[in-house]
Amino acid sequence: MTNAAGADPQGPLDEFEQTAGRGISRRLRGWIIALTVLLVLVAVYVAAQAALASKIPNGTTVLGVAIGGKTADEASALLETQLAARVAEPIGLTAGDHSVELDPSAAGLSVDYPATTDGLTGFSLSPARLISHLAGGKAIDPVVVIDNAKLEAAVAGLAPALASEPVNGSVTIVDGSPVASPASDGTALDSNATADLIADKWPAEAGPYVAPISATEPVIGQSAVDAAMAQASTIVSAPVWVVIGDQRAELPENVVASALTYSPSGAELVPALDAKTIRGAVLDRTTNLETKAEDAYFAFTKKNKPKIKGGQAGTALDGQTAADAVLAAAQTTDRTASVALVESEPKVTKASLEALGVKEVVSEFSTPLTSEPIRTSNIANAGRLLTGTLVAPGETFSLEKTIGPVDAEHGYREAGVIVNGFHTTGMGGGLSQVATTTYNAGFFAGMVDIEHRPHTEWLSRYPEGRESTIYTGSIDVKFRNDSPYGLLLRGWVEGGRFHVEAWSTKYYKVDTTTSGRSNVVAPKTVYSTAQNCEPSGAGNSGFTVSVSRTVTEIESGKTIIDETKTWTYRPTNAIICGKKPSANDKKSE
Repeated sequence: MTNAAGADPQGPLDEFEQTAGRGISRRLRGWIIALTVLLVLVAVYVAAQAALASKIPNGTTVLGVAIGGKTADEASALLETQLAARVAEPIGLTAGDHSVELDPSAAGLSVDYPATTDGLTGFSLSPARLISHLAGGKAIDPVVVIDNAKLEAAVAGLAPALASEPVNGSVTIVDGSPVASPASDGTALDSNATADLIADKWPAEAGPYVAPISATEPVIGQSAVDAAMAQASTIVSAPVWVVIGDQRAELPENVVASALTYSPSGAELVPALDAKTIRGAVLDRTTNLETKAEDAYFAFTKKNKPKIKGGQAGTALDGQTAADAVLAAAQTTDRTASVALVESEPKVTKASLEALGVKEVVSEFSTPLTSEPIRTSNIANAGRLLTGTLVAPGETFSLEKTIGPVDAEHGYREAGVIVNGFHTTGMGGGLSQVATTTYNAGFFAGMVDIEHRPHTEWLSRYPEGRESTIYTGSIDVKFRNDSPYGLLLRGWVEGGRFHVEAWSTKYYKVDTTTSGRSNVVAPKTVYSTAQNCEPSGAGNSGFTVSVSRTVTEIESGKTIIDETKTWTYRPTNAIICGKKPSANDKKSE
């Protein structure tokens, strides 16, 4: 087809192509414009992010400390300064009525300030970052560093202070009636949960923190208390009858109650009656119920040989047996307890004395008596008290305890004595002869000398250097028996002499020597104004002498004692009672 103007003919799509070309151009321009705007916006966004990259968003806080607008380093330094006091403050912990404090540093707790601010700055295309800068930041928690081992150890160390012990129930008897003390639970700290609690809350939340605890039950619970109360009420509800042979004793309720106690045993309260109380109550309500055991002892026969006598067993009420029987009867309907007496052995038996080997005289010593009858009476009295005295192996003999007290009540009278070198009278005069004779008996029996002291002046009736005095309360004769056998003593007056025998089994050989005298000093005349002064003439000279003794075991030949003892006697001066005359007195005469 041709058009009217004679132009070139057009195809059917020519008009369409022209229209399409114009449309694409407009769209392209639109896309270009949009892309350009987008690029501009992106550039602005990126520029904004870059500009804000080194700063923490405004409004950001850590535990109330504002760090917005600061660099990470600035914020870290600020937090360390501002939070120093807070993180060093002790952490309070409470559990019931108990409270303690925990040192955060000692517990391994600290704040990592650089880690806390890390990530709050730096370039990022995240819209959230830009929004936080534009809209303001938020409160964030600090990064806490925890040394778990230290925290657990610190909490475990506080556990006892935050715990309370359970209270065991108990039953006591007050004024004859049972009274209960109720049981109550205790508390125990849950250490692991407490450590987790601290790790979760610190330092964001201020203390004190309520520590988790668990209940701990008492060993003696309320059920045991209730059972014991019911039992105790029955026990003290009525009298208990005790039948022993043909005797019958009634123990009233108050007596049973006074003896009743309850003690824990495992998870129960167990009753018991005091054995001494029950035994005494039964004996008070019976007649001659027990027969006393008789200790064995040594006695000398008419032939003056030792013989063992006594040693008979007795009968006795065993307190524990009686208490157990009464307790059982108190929980029955008839409330009657049958109890049998038991045999009571003597403290010293015949067999124990027989084993001591007292069979022969191992030493004997005697000293001559004076003509003073009262003095001889005192010596004979002491001999009777000495006779039958047994010194067991390892035991120490004391003459003062054996023959004392030295007073009229025990058979002594006043006689002549020597006090501080002066002759006078005193209670028990003559006992120094008992001391000397007994000392020598122990000396030749091989006994260990524990205590003795010779007289201040030598008396010719005694062996020089081997004699002893006695003075109640200050001077005694003591020796120890180190042999394996008993030593039995016998003292008596006969033939103008005082004798002491020591019976045992021969175990030692004793050798002794006495030195010659040295440092001899002649007596002189002295005057005395003492109230009980008795005049006397001059006697023996003073001198020094030494006595040696060797004690040897017969069987082994071993030397047990090798000793030398030296003593110096004063001269026996002439005594004149009264004041010494002066030179003027002599002239007037």
